[in-house]
Amino acid sequence: MLRKLCARGHRLVALAMLAIMTWVPSSVMAQCLYGSVQSRVQINETVAWTQTLSIATGGSFRVGAFKNQSGQFVDPGTATITVVRPDGSSYQTANGTYQTAALSGTYLVRVTCGTLMDTATVTATGGSATYDMLDYMMNDNTGSSINLDTSDRQWQLFRTYFDPQDGRRFYITKNYNGTGATDYEEYVFDETYIYLVRDTSWQSNNWCSGLNTMMELWTGRQNRGVRFPRRVIINTGSSTTWTTPAFDIKGRLEGNGCAFCTSPSAGNGQTWTWRFTHHSSYALNTGQVAQNVIKAELISGPGAGNGEYYLFSKSLGWVGYGETTGAGWWSHYSSVNGAPVVILPPCTGQTGCINYQSYAGNIYHQTGGLVGADWAAWTTAHNAGFMTYGPYDRRWGNGSHRARFRLMIDNRSADNAVVATVDVVTAGGTRLLARRDIRRQEFAGTYLWQDFDLSMVSPSFEELETRVYWHDNAYITHDKTQVCKL
Repeated sequence: MLRKLCARGHRLVALAMLAIMTWVPSSVMAQCLYGSVQSRVQINETVAWTQTLSIATGGSFRVGAFKNQSGQFVDPGTATITVVRPDGSSYQTANGTYQTAALSGTYLVRVTCGTLMDTATVTATGGSATYDMLDYMMNDNTGSSINLDTSDRQWQLFRTYFDPQDGRRFYITKNYNGTGATDYEEYVFDETYIYLVRDTSWQSNNWCSGLNTMMELWTGRQNRGVRFPRRVIINTGSSTTWTTPAFDIKGRLEGNGCAFCTSPSAGNGQTWTWRFTHHSSYALNTGQVAQNVIKAELISGPGAGNGEYYLFSKSLGWVGYGETTGAGWWSHYSSVNGAPVVILPPCTGQTGCINYQSYAGNIYHQTGGLVGADWAAWTTAHNAGFMTYGPYDRRWGNGSHRARFRLMIDNRSADNAVVATVDVVTAGGTRLLARRDIRRQEFAGTYLWQDFDLSMVSPSFEELETRVYWHDNAYITHDKTQVCKL
């Protein structure tokens, strides 16, 4: 009898231990506030999200965690994304980031939120490689650049270099002497694309009123002037054809006097289609041999003629170009010390002040609603997001400027959390001019208008965008944003 009682006691202890080990507090079980979560993947931002994806080994894919079948990302910190590799190893990653499929096989992308879980799969097969175009367009040596001489009637000299004032901006100068003054292509980049922002037009000598005076603005309100993808996936021994998102070619701005003129490239909804190939070495018709080269051939698009191709060597930059039809060009590259300085157009642009009302037609909204003659957002009806963004005004030039945001709050004493973030950007959001978080107690009173200022320098005739981001924790009303040239 004693043995039975002891055995029964051991079983009770074991069951109690198991209960302790497997019990999860109800507070943890209820941590996820969503009704459902979704795991999705995509090859890049130009294609739709999906739950199953096939790519070439060595390629990259983007992961996303969504909430409530809404197509919206989960809020930061509310879900976990785990990528399980084909070999069984795993790691956690962030929402909206790119992953490289270095191994062949199936990748499992698991999204968990409390007790909720969903998975997506990516199958990697075959052989390919992913190339970062920025590595190929830029010279790794900051103290020098590539001098590209061409024989296209004008003996143009091209040089590529970073802007020392902005780590996400670079220029390709186009000149007869290589100094790079007012003739250049201006680019910005992010993790997804390389964007052409401005271009002084050389095509067919199309200048407005004199040599080297026309400037084209290639930036659009949403898609911007995408030139290349940051990452190009090329199958071994093959090529990849890629079409940019649609963009607009905006005003043609002269370097002297800021007048407007037109060119054959003007138009909206335009695209470029490129064919990319990778070459371990490439023999130029000058006798030079460049190593590790991406060849980008223009199949269709505005500006340069179809059939032109550009040669980019990793770590060196732009080393050659030519055309598949016609007389063809030849080019010779050499390394030169120092970097030229781009001289922006001397005009100042818009002067004085302009008021942009929050309800105006050139002001856009992700969240909130119209209340009287103002735009407002409140917690019982809206999700966090940009209350206002716009007006994409290209009249603001060089020099010092100020953006003044007029806001109002319903409660300034609940806490001191960040209730709104105001910023000013250009180039479709890739160039940040100024930013400020606004806390609840920075408001002097409730239901009183208050101005919050941002100082900025040289919008440079790019499409100026002022934004108010609402953090979903207060009743915020936006009256207007005033931009002034100081």
